[in-house]
Amino acid sequence: MKPVRTNFENSKDQLRLYYSKSLFPVLKGLEKKRKKLLLLLLLSGLMLIFSLIWWLANQQFLLALLIFVFGLVPSFLFSSKIREFKASFKHIVIHKLMEFFELQNLLHSIQYEPYGKISKVIFLKSNFVMEEIVEYNSEDYFKGRTHDTAFEICELKVKTKSKVTGKIKIAFRGHFLKFNPNRNHEGKIWILPKTEKSNLTNSIKEMYRLGAKPIEDTVLSRRYLIYHTPEFILNHFLTDDLKKVLEEWANQNRTFFIYSEGPDIHVAIRNNMDILEPNIFTSNKRFDKILNLHQELSNMFEIIESFEKGV
Repeated sequence: MKPVRTNFENSKDQLRLYYSKSLFPVLKGLEKKRKKLLLLLLLSGLMLIFSLIWWLANQQFLLALLIFVFGLVPSFLFSSKIREFKASFKHIVIHKLMEFFELQNLLHSIQYEPYGKISKVIFLKSNFVMEEIVEYNSEDYFKGRTHDTAFEICELKVKTKSKVTGKIKIAFRGHFLKFNPNRNHEGKIWILPKTEKSNLTNSIKEMYRLGAKPIEDTVLSRRYLIYHTPEFILNHFLTDDLKKVLEEWANQNRTFFIYSEGPDIHVAIRNNMDILEPNIFTSNKRFDKILNLHQELSNMFEIIESFEKGV
């Protein structure tokens, strides 16, 4: 059966018109900045190569060193200018896309902070990561509302230290969502991917300690581990509509973790790509680039929409 198009998927039809009128003029200006950055990189590279050739040909070390040092100056400038370019791209383009979603009446009161975060306390509450966190980095923070649901989203990179080996590893990298569909549930529930079971040993122990028990579901148990505390009324949360959505996500090979307590739902989606970063070496003004960006943002907002309708 063909999946029903969501409101965010339908908004693609209006995106090209908005791109032509509002985004393309802005992207042309950013494209000029990108090409200046590449020119700076080229200049730096040529000077460094020239200094090496000069030294090999003439054995004049001091003069070659002087040229090399002058070649490093554009390199340092390039690094600084890249950060400025990325910050400028995000500030302008992401805000424009948020404006587009608001014009389509899909999101309301949306805020975007390139270096904002959802607090570590909230992330830890979900028990997705139980080892000692030594690094908690966040960026691309969104806050706002769909029609009925307040939400927060951010991109996270979490590193932990093993109690046994002392090694530091990336425990989670991807997007973390916290939202409230205005439906209160007593107790707690976790829905976790079976493919991650070996990494969730400590989390599962904590769930048992909190009184949660595993349950089998005819639709989801093939792909997911499901635990809930005794007071949690499963059928009020895990509706047939939501089961279909979760099964569809699994078919798309999306690795995600779900936790709910009271009115709040937490969803963590593993993703190793920095999806909102502009590319320095290829053009960012093409429509397909903006369409991909729209799709990635829509994927996150559609998760909220799915729970809004299904729970």
